[in-house]
Amino acid sequence: MRIVIDASVWVASQILTDINYSDADQVLNICLDQKAGIVVPEIVLLEVAAAVARLTRNPGAGQIAAKKIERFPRISFNRLNDKSLHRALMLATRSYLRAADALYVAAARSAKAALVTLDDEMLERGASAANVMSLSAWLKEATSRG
Repeated sequence: MRIVIDASVWVASQILTDINYSDADQVLNICLDQKAGIVVPEIVLLEVAAAVARLTRNPGAGQIAAKKIERFPRISFNRLNDKSLHRALMLATRSYLRAADALYVAAARSAKAALVTLDDEMLERGASAANVMSLSAWLKEATSRG
């Protein structure tokens, strides 16, 4: 199994008081248990570190969150280069996606993997270009597979 995990899910998995904490943590545990290959655009480190630091008002928490992603088993980072930038640019302009969202959708499309997110706009606009799933939908599917 291959999966692209959006920054929104990584952030939720780091904030104990987040309403989606349990589900986000469960996604990561399923990925570990099933030895899933995780693909993310390299911007995920910056997005998650900044969000966690901002939400907790703790710079160290943001840096730790980024390190956890870097060290997550079987994770690969899509590096931004001319080709990946062009793909994301085309997806962003055709699907009216935010810049960072286009990088995640492009990663999912390229890896032929599901993209799991908590972002409703990404769910709506990215669905025409890749298999974009809500956190709850992905969990329901993953747990029914057993």
